[in-house]
Amino acid sequence: IGGMNMGNNPTMQGMEMDIEGGFVSIPSNPSVGQELEGGDMTVNMGGASMPMAMKFVTTISNRKVDAIEDITTSAGTFKCVKISEDVEVKTIMKVKSKTITWFAKGVGMVRSETYNHKGKLMGSSELTKISK
Repeated sequence: IGGMNMGNNPTMQGMEMDIEGGFVSIPSNPSVGQELEGGDMTVNMGGASMPMAMKFVTTISNRKVDAIEDITTSAGTFKCVKISEDVEVKTIMKVKSKTITWFAKGVGMVRSETYNHKGKLMGSSELTKISK
């Protein structure tokens, strides 16, 4: 993936971002306990508004299918594959976290939770509406 233009945001004007690396996949026929391939992604940011370039390296590992379960949100009830993974982001320092994400076939992410290295919930997101 090449450079990305950050649009009309004045604080991001002149910013360039290069993204390299693979992306992780979701199996079409997942089974509970199935181990999944991880991946790495490197993001280099710089440009006129950012005289010192920054590099972020994200490593995803220990991916596995934890469950196949129904998840209900305000957008409806979805049969989901629950996937957990360890995430490590390296910039000036290392930050480790764990994410648990529920994906529904034909929909995408339904719910996601991020935990810090001590297991404390740091944030979550959930599908609230589907528009066609």
